[in-house]
Amino acid sequence: MSEPSSEWRCGGASVQGSAHKRRNQPNQDAIWWSPRADEDEQFAIAVADGHGGPAYHRSHVGAQLALQALEEALAWYFDEPEPPERLAEDVVTVWRQLVDAHIAAHPLPATAQGERSREAYGTTLVCVAGTPRHLLTLQVGDGDLMLGYPDGTVERPLPDDQGLQGEQTYSLCMADAPAHTRTLLRHRSPDQPWPDFAMVATDGVSKSFVSEAAFEKVVQSYRTLVPTKRELLATLEALPGWLDEVSVNGSGDDASLCMASRRFGGNTANT
Repeated sequence: MSEPSSEWRCGGASVQGSAHKRRNQPNQDAIWWSPRADEDEQFAIAVADGHGGPAYHRSHVGAQLALQALEEALAWYFDEPEPPERLAEDVVTVWRQLVDAHIAAHPLPATAQGERSREAYGTTLVCVAGTPRHLLTLQVGDGDLMLGYPDGTVERPLPDDQGLQGEQTYSLCMADAPAHTRTLLRHRSPDQPWPDFAMVATDGVSKSFVSEAAFEKVVQSYRTLVPTKRELLATLEALPGWLDEVSVNGSGDDASLCMASRRFGGNTANT
């Protein structure tokens, strides 16, 4: 099997959950990927999931601001890669600045002012970003981050969160959010396998499946569905409909997924 191209193509979709439609609530997820079209040696995919609920009534805005903060932080991060903990700190710092600016433009009720006012924007964040030499994974709170390899295996590169119960999750709105940000920066080595597929998703996707094994099987199937640009684009075109089915038949939550693939064949007839 030939070595895949070093260029990546990305895409994704986000749908309003069936339960949110019934309650007339907005989609509290947000997605972002780069490059937006064609392919590039440098890529990023990310999803954010606003918490919802009365205490987090601006979390859909918080999710969008999380991706804006990530994009800004990544813009300078890969110019000279630093420890990933520094990126986590930068993302949280920029997100807080963006939230404070939004509050200044759209004031909250007096009872919600002060340091805790950012709770209204509470959100998770999940990201994979890479260059030909580095691969970064970053996650705050719940959601799914998976990498796939040329031998067909998939893995979760980050450890599970600790100290939580039930539906609890860590959040960008927490005072100690950087401490609860899981990160990993890999440096490419010729004696180590290098991913050819990456996927991030909000928890509305995986919790719609009966088991972790069932969800991982879907991730593996998506990896095998996108060996060429044409097949990846067809898969992405069908993704919103599939996510709708997942939400309706599963969790009822908003469902968002981004994927990236560099498994492109060299035969132009398959592109």
